[in-house]
Amino acid sequence: MSAPPTTFNSTSTRTVDPNYSVTTKDQALDLEKAFDKAFGPLRDAVPLEEPPVEPKEEPAPPAETPEPKPEETPPSETPPAETKPAETESKTPPAETPPPPTHPDDEPDEELDQLRLHPDSRPETVDAFRNARGAAKTARKASRELRDRVEAQDKRIKELEGTSRPVSDPQVQAELTQLRDFRQKHQVYDDTGYHVTYEKPVRDLFDDIIKDVITLAPDKTQAEEWEKQMRSAGPDRLDRNYWNEGVINQCSDPLHKDRIVRKVSQLLEAQEKRNAFRSQMAAEPDSYEKYRQQQASDYWGQFSSEAEDEAKKIVPTLGEWASPKDPALAKSTDERTAFEAHNKRYKEYEDLFQKALTEVATQGARGMTRVAMAAVHGEKIRRDLDTANAKITKLQADLKAAQDELNKIAGVRSKATVSSGTSTRTEGPKHRLGMTVEDAFKSHFGT
Repeated sequence: MSAPPTTFNSTSTRTVDPNYSVTTKDQALDLEKAFDKAFGPLRDAVPLEEPPVEPKEEPAPPAETPEPKPEETPPSETPPAETKPAETESKTPPAETPPPPTHPDDEPDEELDQLRLHPDSRPETVDAFRNARGAAKTARKASRELRDRVEAQDKRIKELEGTSRPVSDPQVQAELTQLRDFRQKHQVYDDTGYHVTYEKPVRDLFDDIIKDVITLAPDKTQAEEWEKQMRSAGPDRLDRNYWNEGVINQCSDPLHKDRIVRKVSQLLEAQEKRNAFRSQMAAEPDSYEKYRQQQASDYWGQFSSEAEDEAKKIVPTLGEWASPKDPALAKSTDERTAFEAHNKRYKEYEDLFQKALTEVATQGARGMTRVAMAAVHGEKIRRDLDTANAKITKLQADLKAAQDELNKIAGVRSKATVSSGTSTRTEGPKHRLGMTVEDAFKSHFGT
């Protein structure tokens, strides 16, 4: 069939509804009829009278499937029952495999899903469009999750603001007072002095008793198990009855028994002393501050006492400069002035000593280092002074020996002059303190 000529050409404008899509065969036939009516029958097209028979035959394929045939024959009723479990078994393994990753564009979004492409778009355009829309959906999903979290946090903040109480609330003040009292009563347990004075004696006595019992026990394995139980319990969980019945009465040796009794008594006394101190700390509000002040007073008192005692031992070995003098014992005005000048220098040295001692006691390792370096430097100066004094003493001895030799020479010369009858009007040698041997010879014999 030849198609009649039409005015349609490739340059004519073509308008297509973007929402229109052909999904069934009836719609396809309607579309062909519309084209034939507008543009005439297409070339090499199938006649329109035949298709009406085909739509009637197409709904019949479900009846042509082999499934209804087994239902008509009785022998085929059992095989389907046998094949169905096999089909289900064959389908179970694929269900265990993880599903393939979905494309971001597959996420439902009512607003973005309204954006569609033309049905005749190319595949690469469709892929790019799906990627762009999937990225937009992912970003919108992340923003919604972030918004939900922010809203939840704002809601939580409002709830906390509603439940928060001002500091001026009487109930809050009562709770703060209770917490302060609790801290004040129990902060003594973190004090090092408390542990050294009260806790350490209890622990040492407890360990000593355990060692004695293990040494006297005949069964070492049972003794080791008993030791684990004792150390796990601790001294505060053991009362007087346990010590009497479980430890003391189990000892058959009288000497060892007396020894354990004595140590147990000391342990109980140490525990009573410690418990009394705890009760005092809990009963008096400012007891811990008083305890700290008393600790500081005791420490500095002991420090000063030991420093004074050590100074009394060392000062006499240092010489007169390290001890003051009483101006009332001066016998003259000059001696009194000398005593006052000596006491002034002594006061300067005393202040320097107190400064160094305070630096050692309060400045920690740095202060100790500075004082130690000053002490080493002073020791070096003292040794250099001793070396210089030794040299001076040797020179003085050499000078005295030379003067003695000079006097002997002068005496021999005077005797020789008298025996020869020469005049004795020559003046004797003049000796001056500090004169060298060479100057003495020049003065006596001339140049």
